[in-house]
Amino acid sequence: ATDTIERTEFRCVFLRKEEMYLVAAPSLLRRHGLERTVATHTIEPQQVAELPVICSPADNYLQQKVDQQFRLKNIQIDPKIIVSTYRIKLMLAAQNSGVCFCPQMFLQVMNDINQTVPKDDRMIPVRVRGLDLATEISIITHREAYQSSCLRCFSELFQQAITDVLHVEPI
Repeated sequence: ATDTIERTEFRCVFLRKEEMYLVAAPSLLRRHGLERTVATHTIEPQQVAELPVICSPADNYLQQKVDQQFRLKNIQIDPKIIVSTYRIKLMLAAQNSGVCFCPQMFLQVMNDINQTVPKDDRMIPVRVRGLDLATEISIITHREAYQSSCLRCFSELFQQAITDVLHVEPI
Protein backbone atom coordinates (compact mmCIF):
# COMPACT_ATOMS: atom_id res chain seq x y z
CA ALA A 1 0.00 0.00 0.00
CA THR A 2 1.08 3.59 -0.48
CA ASP A 3 0.56 6.45 1.98
CA THR A 4 -1.51 4.38 4.40
CA ILE A 5 -3.35 5.76 7.39
CA GLU A 6 -2.84 3.79 10.59
CA ARG A 7 -6.01 1.99 11.66
CA THR A 8 -6.45 -0.19 14.74
CA GLU A 9 -7.70 -3.25 12.82
CA PHE A 10 -4.66 -3.36 10.55
CA ARG A 11 -0.97 -4.02 11.06
CA CYS A 12 1.13 -1.61 9.02
CA VAL A 13 4.76 -2.48 8.30
CA PHE A 14 6.51 0.57 6.85
CA LEU A 15 8.97 -0.45 4.12
CA ARG A 16 10.38 2.87 2.97
CA LYS A 17 9.74 6.21 1.38
CA GLU A 18 9.76 6.23 -2.42
CA GLU A 19 10.51 9.33 -4.47
CA MET A 20 8.69 10.34 -7.64
CA TYR A 21 10.84 11.86 -10.38
CA LEU A 22 10.18 13.78 -13.53
CA VAL A 23 11.92 11.75 -16.24
CA ALA A 24 13.07 13.48 -19.41
CA ALA A 25 15.43 13.14 -22.33
CA PRO A 26 18.12 15.86 -22.14
CA SER A 27 17.51 16.88 -25.77
CA LEU A 28 13.86 17.68 -25.02
CA LEU A 29 14.89 19.76 -22.01
CA ARG A 30 17.49 21.61 -24.08
CA ARG A 31 14.91 22.37 -26.80
CA HIS A 32 12.87 24.10 -24.08
CA GLY A 33 15.87 26.13 -22.87
CA LEU A 34 16.42 24.02 -19.76
CA GLU A 35 20.16 23.34 -20.00
CA ARG A 36 20.49 24.04 -16.27
CA THR A 37 17.96 21.28 -15.52
CA VAL A 38 20.09 18.84 -17.50
CA ALA A 39 23.13 19.82 -15.43
CA THR A 40 21.49 19.93 -11.98
CA HIS A 41 18.69 17.36 -12.36
CA THR A 42 16.30 19.84 -10.74
CA ILE A 43 13.48 21.91 -12.21
CA GLU A 44 11.05 24.54 -11.00
CA PRO A 45 7.35 23.56 -10.95
CA GLN A 46 6.46 26.44 -13.32
CA GLN A 47 8.91 25.06 -15.89
CA VAL A 48 7.20 21.65 -15.86
CA ALA A 49 3.95 23.32 -16.94
CA GLU A 50 5.69 24.51 -20.11
CA LEU A 51 6.75 20.98 -21.12
CA PRO A 52 4.75 18.29 -22.93
CA VAL A 53 3.75 15.98 -20.08
CA ILE A 54 2.88 12.30 -20.43
CA CYS A 55 0.41 11.60 -17.62
CA SER A 56 -1.36 8.64 -16.06
CA PRO A 57 -5.17 8.58 -16.11
CA ALA A 58 -6.82 11.02 -13.67
CA ASP A 59 -7.97 8.20 -11.37
CA ASN A 60 -4.39 6.94 -10.82
CA TYR A 61 -3.37 7.54 -7.19
CA LEU A 62 0.13 8.79 -7.98
CA GLN A 63 -1.18 11.05 -10.75
CA GLN A 64 -3.65 12.52 -8.26
CA LYS A 65 -0.76 13.16 -5.87
CA VAL A 66 1.22 14.94 -8.61
CA ASP A 67 -1.83 16.98 -9.65
CA GLN A 68 -2.53 17.97 -6.05
CA GLN A 69 1.04 19.19 -5.52
CA PHE A 70 0.83 21.36 -8.64
CA ARG A 71 -2.61 22.69 -7.62
CA LEU A 72 -1.13 23.78 -4.28
CA LYS A 73 1.31 25.92 -6.31
CA ASN A 74 -1.51 27.21 -8.56
CA ILE A 75 0.08 25.56 -11.58
CA GLN A 76 -1.92 23.71 -14.22
CA ILE A 77 -0.37 20.74 -15.98
CA ASP A 78 -1.99 19.94 -19.32
CA PRO A 79 -1.32 16.35 -20.32
CA LYS A 80 -0.06 15.84 -23.87
CA ILE A 81 -0.55 12.07 -23.70
CA ILE A 82 -2.38 9.91 -21.16
CA VAL A 83 -0.98 6.41 -20.68
CA SER A 84 -1.69 3.92 -17.92
CA THR A 85 1.64 2.05 -17.70
CA TYR A 86 4.97 3.48 -16.59
CA ARG A 87 6.94 1.38 -19.09
CA ILE A 88 5.04 2.94 -22.01
CA LYS A 89 5.37 6.41 -20.47
CA LEU A 90 9.13 5.90 -20.25
CA MET A 91 9.34 4.57 -23.81
CA LEU A 92 7.51 7.68 -25.06
CA ALA A 93 9.80 9.93 -23.01
CA ALA A 94 12.81 8.18 -24.57
CA GLN A 95 11.41 9.11 -28.00
CA ASN A 96 11.17 12.79 -26.97
CA SER A 97 7.37 12.70 -26.94
CA GLY A 98 7.31 14.42 -23.55
CA VAL A 99 8.34 14.13 -19.92
CA CYS A 100 6.69 11.87 -17.37
CA PHE A 101 6.50 11.35 -13.64
CA CYS A 102 7.85 8.02 -12.52
CA PRO A 103 8.13 6.28 -9.15
CA GLN A 104 11.64 5.45 -8.01
CA MET A 105 11.05 1.71 -8.41
CA PHE A 106 10.79 2.22 -12.20
CA LEU A 107 14.26 3.77 -12.53
CA GLN A 108 15.59 0.34 -13.50
CA VAL A 109 13.11 0.31 -16.41
CA MET A 110 14.41 3.76 -17.36
CA ASN A 111 17.97 2.40 -17.22
CA ASP A 112 17.00 -0.55 -19.42
CA ILE A 113 15.36 1.70 -22.01
CA ASN A 114 18.36 4.03 -21.91
CA GLN A 115 20.52 1.18 -23.20
CA THR A 116 18.57 1.34 -26.48
CA VAL A 117 18.97 5.08 -27.18
CA PRO A 118 22.02 7.17 -28.12
CA LYS A 119 24.23 7.95 -25.12
CA ASP A 120 23.70 11.71 -25.38
CA ASP A 121 19.94 11.27 -25.22
CA ARG A 122 19.54 8.92 -22.26
CA MET A 123 16.70 9.91 -19.96
CA ILE A 124 17.51 11.47 -16.61
CA PRO A 125 15.51 11.64 -13.37
CA VAL A 126 14.76 15.20 -12.29
CA ARG A 127 13.51 16.45 -8.92
CA VAL A 128 10.83 19.14 -8.96
CA ARG A 129 11.83 21.81 -6.46
CA GLY A 130 9.39 22.55 -3.66
CA LEU A 131 7.02 19.63 -4.32
CA ASP A 132 6.49 16.67 -1.99
CA LEU A 133 6.30 13.86 -4.51
CA ALA A 134 7.31 11.03 -2.19
CA THR A 135 5.07 8.18 -1.12
CA GLU A 136 5.38 5.76 1.77
CA ILE A 137 5.26 2.08 0.89
CA SER A 138 3.92 -0.31 3.53
CA ILE A 139 2.64 -3.85 3.89
CA ILE A 140 -0.84 -3.96 5.36
CA THR A 141 -2.34 -7.03 7.05
CA HIS A 142 -5.37 -7.49 9.25
CA ARG A 143 -4.32 -7.75 12.90
CA GLU A 144 -6.51 -10.76 13.58
CA ALA A 145 -5.75 -12.65 10.38
CA TYR A 146 -3.78 -15.87 10.71
CA GLN A 147 -0.37 -15.72 9.04
CA SER A 148 1.17 -19.06 8.16
CA SER A 149 4.94 -19.47 8.26
CA CYS A 150 4.85 -19.46 4.45
CA LEU A 151 3.07 -16.09 4.40
CA ARG A 152 5.48 -14.64 6.97
CA CYS A 153 8.42 -15.86 4.87
CA PHE A 154 6.87 -14.33 1.74
CA SER A 155 6.37 -11.04 3.58
CA GLU A 156 10.05 -10.95 4.61
CA LEU A 157 11.19 -11.77 1.06
CA PHE A 158 8.83 -9.12 -0.33
CA GLN A 159 10.21 -6.52 2.07
CA GLN A 160 13.77 -7.33 0.93
CA ALA A 161 12.78 -7.25 -2.76
CA ILE A 162 11.15 -3.82 -2.39
CA THR A 163 14.22 -2.52 -0.59
CA ASP A 164 16.47 -3.86 -3.37
CA VAL A 165 14.32 -2.39 -6.14
CA LEU A 166 14.15 1.04 -4.51
CA HIS A 167 17.92 1.26 -4.25
CA VAL A 168 18.30 1.36 -8.03
CA GLU A 169 20.33 4.31 -9.21
CA PRO A 170 20.10 5.72 -12.72
CA ILE A 171 23.09 4.99 -14.96
